[in-house]
Amino acid sequence: MKKKFMAAVAVAALAVSTLGTTAFAAEAPEAGDTIAVEDINDLAPGVYDVNASLSCYVTAMGGVEFGAPLLQDALLDVAKDGSAEMTLVLDKSQVTIYGITCDTFIDVSAAGSVLNYHDGAEWKTVDYTLSENTAKNPASEDVNYVDSVTFPVSAVGGTYALGLYVNSNVMGVQFGGSDDARYAATLTVNWENVTVEALYAEDTLESGTYAVDISWSPMAGMFQPILDVDAENGTFKVYNASAVDTIKGSGNITFDETTGEYTLTYTDEKNAANNAVTTFTYDAEKDEVAFTAPLYSNGIPYNQKNADGEFVPYTAKITVLGNDSTDEGTGTDNSGTTDNSGTTDNSGTTDNNGTTTDTTTKAPETGDTASSTGMILVCLAAVAVVGVAARKRAIA
Repeated sequence: MKKKFMAAVAVAALAVSTLGTTAFAAEAPEAGDTIAVEDINDLAPGVYDVNASLSCYVTAMGGVEFGAPLLQDALLDVAKDGSAEMTLVLDKSQVTIYGITCDTFIDVSAAGSVLNYHDGAEWKTVDYTLSENTAKNPASEDVNYVDSVTFPVSAVGGTYALGLYVNSNVMGVQFGGSDDARYAATLTVNWENVTVEALYAEDTLESGTYAVDISWSPMAGMFQPILDVDAENGTFKVYNASAVDTIKGSGNITFDETTGEYTLTYTDEKNAANNAVTTFTYDAEKDEVAFTAPLYSNGIPYNQKNADGEFVPYTAKITVLGNDSTDEGTGTDNSGTTDNSGTTDNSGTTDNNGTTTDTTTKAPETGDTASSTGMILVCLAAVAVVGVAARKRAIA
């Protein structure tokens, strides 16, 4: 933890010395902010609501705009690797032609229909989804229409060429899709007016053992649940601090970057049989987990509820970071077992051959020579005295 803090201080000091006191870097945008985008590569990973319009215009029949009412929203998704995709949220709509109402929609099932985009060099396929609802085609057949289209975007541009087939209960027309298409489907984007919908959270979960706070539970005096996290491999174990080899839960950890929430999916028999799932958030500054759904042990949840029967969150604090054997201010051994007095119990350790060895320190008996532990304490005390004296001389 100190390493993180000192690194942050060093970076801050460098920034101040470089910029002085009159110039500071612009603040990073937050969800809800409206920004102007000059380069997609400058955007932080997240989802952005783009101000866009869709035009599928036919000059015949007095001029009819089919595209505009179909587009409901345009979202830009910037991944952590810097790649970006535009998703057009679509719905069925209506246009009126010479007094006749046409129920319009984008159709991929019609004969000769093409759904694609132009990347500046060639026409390429897009990803799309179909609606659960249906619309009638000219043959009065129910059709699941396209309700979203997704394609990659690598640069800021005023317009983007699409290929799509607009069908209706009366007739259908292909827009774009090839260089010789009669009618064009054009997406126009105003990059000066982009809203930050959500920024992706960073996966900062640390490996280590987390002591779960169940002080609210009648079992608090009998158990100390431990959540043992291996963040690098995305796995976890649950056990009691006094019995680290008795695993009461294990499985996989996944991270949702859109919500910043972690999910524990149990793969051990007892918990999996109960469809146990635990969720939590992680505070890197506090090295603390906050459960948003209960932790499970042998199929039984540590479930704190209020008077209305609703889950009440509780926390788990890291006690051993990564592969470290101790943490400041704790008497924690390599297994993470600590009693209330801070006394470390190393009993029951197992060597590489699977042989269990009792290494519990015994109280000295009459005739025993002074232990090495006592000698170490004396040496430490001497070092402390020398250190205090040195500080006094430095101050003087």
